[in-house]
Amino acid sequence: MKERRAGGNAEDEDWARITRVAGAGSATLSLRRALADCVELAGADGGGLTLVGRGGTTVPVCASDESSDRLGELQAALGEGPAVDALDSGGPVLAPDLASTWVRERWPRFTAEALRLGRRAAFGLPIRSGTTILGVLDLYREQPGPMAERACADASTCAEAALAIVAGDGGLSDRHAEVLQAAGVISVQLDVNVGEAMARLRAFAYRRGRSPADVARDVLERRLRFTHRMDDI
Repeated sequence: MKERRAGGNAEDEDWARITRVAGAGSATLSLRRALADCVELAGADGGGLTLVGRGGTTVPVCASDESSDRLGELQAALGEGPAVDALDSGGPVLAPDLASTWVRERWPRFTAEALRLGRRAAFGLPIRSGTTILGVLDLYREQPGPMAERACADASTCAEAALAIVAGDGGLSDRHAEVLQAAGVISVQLDVNVGEAMARLRAFAYRRGRSPADVARDVLERRLRFTHRMDDI
């Protein structure tokens, strides 16, 4: 629980933080700082933000640490995990104990990797603007246990403000912008939509133990061309 400070209380501090993010423009907003605020508000140990683009394409755009980045990319590649379910259902997906039987059965590969990385609880919170889902906020804890309802709501509000700015102003990192650009190239090469192209890029990277950003760079620099026989390569 946050301690009260002179001249204000924990709730005032939380909403001041949310207001700061909501009022920032793309030139001044650090998405990583906004995510750090979300993680702090939720009392979590790590987190990540995934953006939903045109055609339903999902792109992990920011993570607070290497483990969270790995888990965000893994969910996108495998199509399993709390963020995936949160986007599919449109509601929060809460897994307060990743070692529990139902979680292991629902997300076997994600859960195994999360536990290996020292994560014991995971929460996927969809981020909305009106009726539109902008993306999802992933939160991770090193100890099992539920997350307070208010903590979830405050973190979601902070993430909503950050993702709204990113979606409106194109404030993606160079690395994630390259992945999106490469997906566009692959969609032409395979004559598929960008969502399918993104899935193929991630699957290719996952099977070869590479990051999507590395594969994207090969595509953009013409060292790699996708074909419908890529699974045989």
